[in-house]
Amino acid sequence: MKKLQIHLLLLVLISLTSLSCRAQSDIDDIFRPRMPEQIDTIYYPFYKGVQMIEVDHLAYWDRKIYYLEQAYPRALSYSMIEPPPPPNEYFFRDSTGTIIKAFNTFWSLESLNALFKDVPLNKKSNNLIHQFIPTHAGKVAFSDGVWPYSPQPMNFFNGFYKVYDLRNIDTTTQVKTYFQGNHNLYGACKSGLIDSLGNLVIPMKYDALYPLNNNLLAQLNGKWGVIDKEQKEIIPMEYDSYVWESQELISFAKNGKIRKHYRIDKSTVQNIGDYDEIINPENIHQYPLTMVKKDGRIGFIDSSYTEVVAPVYEMCESFYASGLKLVRVFRDGKWGYINKQGIEVIPCRFEDSENFGADGYALVQFNGERFCIDTLGNRIEACNHVVQWRISSWNIVNRGYVYGLANSQGMIVLPIIYDHIYKNSYENFYRISRNKLLGIVNEKGEFLLPCEYEEIGQFWKDKNIAVVRRDTMYGVIDSNFKIIIPCAYELIQFDLTGNLIFKKNGFFGLMDLKTNILIPALYQQFNGFRQIMYTKDPNPYSMVMRDSLYGYINRQGKEVIPCKYKHLGYEIHNNRVFYQENNKYGFLDTTGKVVVAPVYDRVFDFIIDVTAVQKGEKWALINDKGKSVTEFIYDMIVGHMVRPAVRGGVPK
Repeated sequence: MKKLQIHLLLLVLISLTSLSCRAQSDIDDIFRPRMPEQIDTIYYPFYKGVQMIEVDHLAYWDRKIYYLEQAYPRALSYSMIEPPPPPNEYFFRDSTGTIIKAFNTFWSLESLNALFKDVPLNKKSNNLIHQFIPTHAGKVAFSDGVWPYSPQPMNFFNGFYKVYDLRNIDTTTQVKTYFQGNHNLYGACKSGLIDSLGNLVIPMKYDALYPLNNNLLAQLNGKWGVIDKEQKEIIPMEYDSYVWESQELISFAKNGKIRKHYRIDKSTVQNIGDYDEIINPENIHQYPLTMVKKDGRIGFIDSSYTEVVAPVYEMCESFYASGLKLVRVFRDGKWGYINKQGIEVIPCRFEDSENFGADGYALVQFNGERFCIDTLGNRIEACNHVVQWRISSWNIVNRGYVYGLANSQGMIVLPIIYDHIYKNSYENFYRISRNKLLGIVNEKGEFLLPCEYEEIGQFWKDKNIAVVRRDTMYGVIDSNFKIIIPCAYELIQFDLTGNLIFKKNGFFGLMDLKTNILIPALYQQFNGFRQIMYTKDPNPYSMVMRDSLYGYINRQGKEVIPCKYKHLGYEIHNNRVFYQENNKYGFLDTTGKVVVAPVYDRVFDFIIDVTAVQKGEKWALINDKGKSVTEFIYDMIVGHMVRPAVRGGVPK
């Protein structure tokens, strides 16, 4: 009401000055958007011998965005592309006109006093609003934002002002890049609040501060909570993140789970049970029941956050989106129906089910037969309902965005609850996914591999095995979908030798399909025995890295080239591999002996028995003994039998 009275007073004052040309111009500025010409400097009245002067960067940016949106409308708001405004600057001067405090500015007090020495103590603001309502309360009256595209509500603190600790900012470079829109310069600064006398009421120690009516959303040492203006914790500063569920509701999470709700309008805190998620929490006070999730299953709580139905359902439709009196629920592989009180009035016993129609009937499938039921679960013989799912290739069916399987008679054999189902033409099984986890079923909908894996690789045709990943760890299954190597490795890859490269405790080694260790896990990098170019044979050597230095091993695990090189060729060709020393390239043989001294600026691999090398700006050919085949007379040598050298697997 107070804000409304102030708004009405402002309108009356504006109308009384309508005869003034100056006032008329100001009115035009209010009601007809114009590109702002200058940043307002607000001179507040002296109070207790102190005057606050505010350089209003935020309002200038607001008016600029508003003008651009009205004059040159576009799909993407200008607030998303215009460099953000710096925080408002606040200066405080005493009755002698001396600036005694300053915040959010890079100016020194000495410089500011020189700047303001000729500004009279009775100086008034240029802005019409500030002339008619020159008090702090007058500005608060407009804290909801004058301009429709304004983000400023997050900068109004009801009589307090946000200030930043700028001591660690490099004014020579960082400020310039900030105004170029490259990064948020002030986002890394600690922040606090001052009052209208320039007193620091909230110390500048917080990572972030945002207004929540009379309280504050705050971050300290990377953790979030809610405090009041006396820094008393309303929600302890111990939460990893927060989410705006609605304009009046914020949720706080710890260790990936929502733990508390805070209602801004009522300043109340609500503890949440051990749930992973509350679905549509913004409506919790509007409806009798709200869905919650725990371990992938759905239950219900009431508006007091009391559990009404434990999380037992795998799927449930929303009452409030559909307007249905009974909705479908799914648990233990079967469908049923619940009412708005969460009571399972029709037990979960159907292989498939549709929503109830206007006639009060629903189509269901039970024991391979399809028929209708009424709202009591009784079978109805006369019913013309048809299924609402669609069928595509390989008998894959979908109802909206969920999928299942049907048999050749059109009966559902795998419930329509999966996020995705697909079948490769060369495989006789289906790959399915639900809640980002993968599994495998056959055409009868029977599980061959449970839906528990983050990754199921393609089967290696020569060995009929595939790599799988569960709980971030890798293992191997055979063609019967049996685990032959448990998911206990950080990585598993196939190798052309028929064995497996594995990673354990951060190091790579080689093992066979019975997990016998062939090469111990000693290496930070192990490329494997790759295919020799232009053949199908595995290379007898593999690059490895130990202690951040490269070398080569043979299939028996012997280091034929010691791990002592910072830069080494990615593969050995014709018993030659390049290396680098003192920024020059040469070649080693497979015993680690230097056969070509490191004297070249760039080299190619020995794909054949000669290769191209560069000195300065010219190229030549040498043989595998390092003898010159041509002079250095070529600008470039290109051929499909030579490849440019790489350094440690990275092109030069």
